[in-house]
Amino acid sequence: AESPGTAIPIKPVDRKENIVRLAIVTDAKEGLHPELWYFDQSKALPEIVLKLCEKWGIANPENYALRSEDNSLYITEKNRLDLKDGAVLKLTLSPAAQVSRFIFSINSSINTPDRVAALRALRTEVKDITYANQFIKQDGLEILLKICADCFASPNQMDSPILRWALAAYSELLAHGIVQYETIPEDFIRNIITLFSSTLRIDPDPQSPISSALRIAGLYVANNRKGFAMVVSATHCFQALLNYAECSAALFKERALAIINGLIATAPTEMDRIELFGSLESNNIDNALSSVVFLDTPATPPFAHELYLYQCYSLNRLSQRRAYFFNAQDKDCVQYLRTLRQAIPEIDEESHMVAVKPKGTPASEILDAWRKLGFTDVEAPEKDFMAPPGVLALEVMAQFANQDHAGFSNAILGQLNRPEEYGFPFVRMSLAVTDLLLQLLHVGEEPSANSINYLPMFYAARGKAFVQIFCAAMVVATKTWQSMDAVQEDFDKVILVLRKQFSAVLSLPQDQQPSNVEAFRTLLLNQYTYADIERMDLERLRIREEKLKGAEPVLRLREGLRAEISALVREQRVSCMCDGDFFVSPAKSKRREKFYVILAPNKKTLHWSDMVPMEDNTRPSIMHLAKQCVVEDIKVFVTGADVPSLAKRNKETDVIKMSFAILPDAQEEYVEFQASNSRQLSIWLDGLRTLKNKEGEEDETRADIERLLKLDLSLRLLDLHDADLAPAAPVAPPLPTNFNFTYTSLSDDSNV
Repeated sequence: AESPGTAIPIKPVDRKENIVRLAIVTDAKEGLHPELWYFDQSKALPEIVLKLCEKWGIANPENYALRSEDNSLYITEKNRLDLKDGAVLKLTLSPAAQVSRFIFSINSSINTPDRVAALRALRTEVKDITYANQFIKQDGLEILLKICADCFASPNQMDSPILRWALAAYSELLAHGIVQYETIPEDFIRNIITLFSSTLRIDPDPQSPISSALRIAGLYVANNRKGFAMVVSATHCFQALLNYAECSAALFKERALAIINGLIATAPTEMDRIELFGSLESNNIDNALSSVVFLDTPATPPFAHELYLYQCYSLNRLSQRRAYFFNAQDKDCVQYLRTLRQAIPEIDEESHMVAVKPKGTPASEILDAWRKLGFTDVEAPEKDFMAPPGVLALEVMAQFANQDHAGFSNAILGQLNRPEEYGFPFVRMSLAVTDLLLQLLHVGEEPSANSINYLPMFYAARGKAFVQIFCAAMVVATKTWQSMDAVQEDFDKVILVLRKQFSAVLSLPQDQQPSNVEAFRTLLLNQYTYADIERMDLERLRIREEKLKGAEPVLRLREGLRAEISALVREQRVSCMCDGDFFVSPAKSKRREKFYVILAPNKKTLHWSDMVPMEDNTRPSIMHLAKQCVVEDIKVFVTGADVPSLAKRNKETDVIKMSFAILPDAQEEYVEFQASNSRQLSIWLDGLRTLKNKEGEEDETRADIERLLKLDLSLRLLDLHDADLAPAAPVAPPLPTNFNFTYTSLSDDSNV
């Protein structure tokens, strides 16, 4: 026998791909120990359960199933492949046996605590869709409906634990999407609506059945067209929903908002939807929802999705205004134009102070006012609003003039105080910014089924989000125009920068989103300026280039370009030698003398002059240079301390660093050169190497090659437009066995 604490060796087993090593426990009988099991994915689940029951001596194996200890889900054919090594499973009663036990317990029990315990356990069990399907199959829904009906019939049972857990279990079943909503009794839904509508407390009890009632109503409204009329016609329903939306409990906010979103989505007609929004606004829905900005904890994903949906539905109402064009008979349109004209700032010539134009503007000055605003046709300004974004742009422009007169004045003065070509095009910019915001806020698009990206500033604006965002955007547009020192021809470039600025803030992670529009504007003005956007673009381009440069096709291209550019740089070095230059003799460097050296145009002969004064910069003609040597006759050239006249110097001086010498074949002495700088030294040394077909490069030459290589490669990669390159070239197919091809003639079907 093994002593306590002794490790029991496990015999190694040949591992197969379809084998999962896990542990299995059971509570079917007392005294049974966990089993280490090689779970064979190729075998049927009933066969595995049968083997376990036989091993443990458990009768009726058909009543048992395996369940995960991690998430309490039953193991089925759909999820068995998710099992990993080290998992722990439990052999327990099957869903069918569990449901039968519950039904027997709930029908035979007359003790309230026992019924409450059974319903509470049921609420947990039905979260597993396998159990839920079996529960519905055994008519469990009818049992829950009967329990709820009995509670609804007794006023003293409306807050009972029995109703709470019964509704909680029912809501979990609906959430699976496996219940036919048309089969749910309408009386049950009416009782549900009455339950949460009759409670007008600001902070309902989280332990009451109301939470589950709200969830059931939200699911019913979203999935059954009858729910719209049932909720809208219910007494006090809207007021109750607003109370729940305003309360401090996030769960009640979420479920009340789910009902509201369901009503908006399932409204029978557009007029019903408009009336619904009118009712919500008259009940101050925007004030009720504004509290989401001040939640103590981040919104859960389901709550964030409901906030996202309501934001989308609300903003999509702007689609109608975008498609509505200017109408001279519409008093609002005329008033918007009048507001813009009256808000134009005037500069007093004596005091140089800005003042608002008087309301009684003479008719003779109206055309000048339209010109200052930048209308396309000053005689018919309404023409700018005869295409999308239509009157919506005119409306937000007028709101900008009213709500942010300082920003409006700066935008107008930005046009008046600068030359015409640099002036800020207020009207054109307003139209473009309106259209840009509609795109970035996805106005007119269907909401995503899973998105949780809502904007806290939308709720902080209390129903005026788009107007306030537009005002902030126009202030940013004015600054960006000035920062870019833009002219009228740069308008599209400015809009592209604005798109990047707005997108950068709107796409921030949820926990970094600005809490209100003022914070939105501050972010744009301080952290996402034109300079910041330029810097981010350069960084993005750098990262993209680094990523591309690691791809195999680019590496091959780089090597090919390196040879071309290296040859080009060497050729440039030789060309510089043909231009000639002055050098000093290292042995006579203290004398203020120099000599002129030049390579013949045919690149075969090197010519140099006698010493001339340092001040003499005359470049003599090659015909007047008496000293020369043929390049082919240069036996050797040396650099640095190897120059004969510098051999005895111990210190590494600039003279040594800048010196080199050549030894022509017909001479016994070296011709020594001292360059004036490292650039000159690099050119002549590498030029000599090129002429003598020798390997090697100076540091500056290598730097020039790398610089040109990087520039050439970057220019070539610009054409990719963010396309991803394959890590390796595709494999070429093998050659055909022969090249005897045929084709079918188009004129007749004969083979050629």
